[in-house]
Amino acid sequence: MNFLAHLYLARPREVAPPLELVGNLMPDLVRGRLPADLPAPVAAGVDRHRAVDRWCDAHPAFGRTRRRLTSSLAPTQGRFAGIVADVLFDHALSLRWSEHHELPLPDFIASCYAGLTDPDATAVMPPRMAAAVTLMVEQDWLGRYRTDAGLTATFRQMSERFSQRFDRAVSLDTTIEHLPQQRDALLSDFDELFASLVQRIDGIAKPARRYDPGMTTTTSVLKPVALGLTPSFGFGDRLGLATPGHLAALKADGGPIAGIFAQQSIREMTRTQRSATEVMTAAVAALSAAGFDQSWGADADHLKTPADVDVTADAGFVFFTIDPSDHVDQKADNYDAATVDAKYIAPPWAEQYLGQTLKAGDTVSLTFDELTVKRAAVKYGKAIEHALELAAYIKSAAEQRGQPHEIEVSIDETDQPTTLHEHYIIADQLRQAGVNVVSLAPRFIGELEKGVDYIGDVAALEASLADHAAIAEHLGPYKLSLHSGSDKLSMYPALGRATKGRFHVKTAGTSYLEALRVVAIEDVALFRRIVDFSRDHYDTDKATYHVHATLGSAAPQGDIKDDHALIGEYLEHWDDVPANTGFTKPGRQILHCTFGSVVTDTDLGPALRQCLAEHPGTYEAVLKDHFARHLQALRAG
Repeated sequence: MNFLAHLYLARPREVAPPLELVGNLMPDLVRGRLPADLPAPVAAGVDRHRAVDRWCDAHPAFGRTRRRLTSSLAPTQGRFAGIVADVLFDHALSLRWSEHHELPLPDFIASCYAGLTDPDATAVMPPRMAAAVTLMVEQDWLGRYRTDAGLTATFRQMSERFSQRFDRAVSLDTTIEHLPQQRDALLSDFDELFASLVQRIDGIAKPARRYDPGMTTTTSVLKPVALGLTPSFGFGDRLGLATPGHLAALKADGGPIAGIFAQQSIREMTRTQRSATEVMTAAVAALSAAGFDQSWGADADHLKTPADVDVTADAGFVFFTIDPSDHVDQKADNYDAATVDAKYIAPPWAEQYLGQTLKAGDTVSLTFDELTVKRAAVKYGKAIEHALELAAYIKSAAEQRGQPHEIEVSIDETDQPTTLHEHYIIADQLRQAGVNVVSLAPRFIGELEKGVDYIGDVAALEASLADHAAIAEHLGPYKLSLHSGSDKLSMYPALGRATKGRFHVKTAGTSYLEALRVVAIEDVALFRRIVDFSRDHYDTDKATYHVHATLGSAAPQGDIKDDHALIGEYLEHWDDVPANTGFTKPGRQILHCTFGSVVTDTDLGPALRQCLAEHPGTYEAVLKDHFARHLQALRAG
C-alpha cells in the first residue's frame, strides 16, 4: 500500500523509466502468482520491491509504528496494522518530500502517472493491475496521501474493499482520529527508517540479493564450502527467516554435524516465488549477523536441467542434488519377464554386471542375473544417462565460475524401494565416470512421508541401511542421504549407527510447520484461517507429494474450540509424543503440502511473515527446540 515510497525508491532522487515503475508497484497490485515472463526491467523492479518490503518489515521503527496502530485500531482490526502503517509512511514521505527529492511532489507524481500509463507500461500489466492504475490516476491516490482528508478517503476505500474480501465489516477510519496525537511519533519512526533505507537501498535491493560467490572477506562465513564426508544436516528455509533458529539448534546439539543453511529445491522456489539468490542471501545475512565462522554448505536441491544448475551456481551454491526421477520407469518393478524383455534396450554398462557376483564389504554379496540387470536398465537406464550428463554440466559450470562443487544423486522419488543391485549399478556408473559424488539418496524401505515420522519396521530398516552403507563405503566412500528427513526421529539413531556417522539429512517442510506453530502461539485467529485455507487447497496441492492424510483424518478447525487441542491436531505437542519418536498426526500433512498456496496468497502470506517478523524470538525458540531433538536423535546413533 505504500505506493509513493516504492515509486520513489525505484530510483531515489530521479523518476524511474516506465517499466521499472511497473515492476516496483506490481507486487502490491497483483494477487497470486506474477507472470513468469516479465521483461527484465519489470522483474528487477519486482525484486527491488520485495527486498524493500522484507527490510522494512524487520526494521524496529516500522515495528513501533505497527504496534501503536494495533493498540489504536478496533480490537478486530489489529491484523490490518501493517497495511495502515504502509499508508501512513507514504503520508510521512509526502510531508518530508522536499528533504528527499528535488522535484516538487506534484511534478514527481505527474511524471509517475505518465510513466505508468505509457503504452509500453500498460502492455505488460496484468488486467488487475491495469485497472488499479487507472483508478490510481483518476482518483490521485499518490497526491491524497498528504492531507488528513485524503487519508480519510483512502482508509474508507480500503475498508470497503477489505469488507467485501473478508465478508465482514472492516473499518480503518479510527486511524485518523488518533493521527494528531501520533503524528510526531510517526514522523520520528519514518525519519529513522527512511534515512537508513535510502542510504542502504542499493545494498538492500542489489548486491545483498545478488550474492556474489566470488566475493572475498576476512571471514569465511559468506562463502559456503564443499563439506565432503562430514556428517551434514540440511535446514531448508522456505520463508528466509529460519536460519537464526537453525543455527541455535546446531550450536546447542549439532556436535560434529555440519549445517547446510541455504537449501531449497527448484520446485520449492517456484511455489514460494523466491529466487536462488534470495535463498542464499537470507542464509548469508543471518549467519553474518550471528558472527558464525564455521564451515557451512549450500544445497541446490532437486536439479533437473542445465538451466537449474546455472541459476543456482550463479547464486553461489556448491552442493548440487541431481534429480533424474523424470527419467525413471516407475512401473518397472511390476513388469513380468516378458515385458522387461520387450522394453529392454541394452545400455553400454550391462555387460559389466551380467552373470557377476560382486561384493561390498564383508556382508553384502550381489548376484546379477539377467532379469535383474535388464530390469535395472529398464527402470534406471535413462536416469543414469541423464545424471551423468547433468553431473558433467555441473562440473563445467563450477569450473567456469571458479567455485568448488560436490554432487548428490537422488533416486528416492520412486514408488518402490531402491534395491541393492540398483544402488550398486548407479553408484558404480557414477564412480566410473569420475563424478564427484559426496552422497546418494536411495528410496529406503518403509514409508518416508512428508511431515510425519518414519512408518515401518525400524529394525528391518536398520539392516537395510547397513547394506546400503556397505555399498556406499565400497564404491565411494560417500554419504547416505535421507530425503524427506523432517520429523523422522524414530529412524535417526539407526541411520547414524548403520552409516557410522557418514550421513546427510534433508529437511524443509518442518521449518514451515514450526513457523505455523509461532502463528498458533501468537495469533491463533490467523492460524485458524490458515488451517481453513489449507484444507480448501489440500486435495489439489498434495498431488506431487507422498502422503496418506485425507481431509477426513483431521477435524475442521471450527469443530475444535480449544486452541491447545487445535495445535495438537494440526502440529502436535512434544509433550504428547512418546520418547524417541516424531510427530505422526495427519493434520501436519494438510498444512505441509499447502505451503506454496499459503505463502503466495496475498492475504495470508504477508500476515504469516508479519507475525514471524514481530516475534523472531518465538520462532528462534521453537526451531531450536525442534531441531535440537532431531540432532540429538542422529547423534544417539
